[in-house]
Amino acid sequence: MKGRAYQRTPGRGHPWTVVYDVTDGPTGARRRVSKGGFATRKEAEAGLSRALADAQVGIYAARPAQITVGEFLEGEWLAIQAAGVFVRPR
Repeated sequence: MKGRAYQRTPGRGHPWTVVYDVTDGPTGARRRVSKGGFATRKEAEAGLSRALADAQVGIYAARPAQITVGEFLEGEWLAIQAAGVFVRPR
């Protein structure tokens, strides 16, 4: 897998960003991922190393599937409510 760190806007906040490619599980398609907010090049390269190592062993937080509110309520929320596994706010 490949990746790189680059500086977006020098002198403004946390300008370093990393970009790397991962393979989408079921489809096998390549997906480009970017993560910004690193203050220094060293931090960005360390973050890139961690991300590539995680992706190599299959730990990758893919984007959640886009579902409608109705699908969520019927598919997940009702099951959680029926099981009684919810926490009431204090």
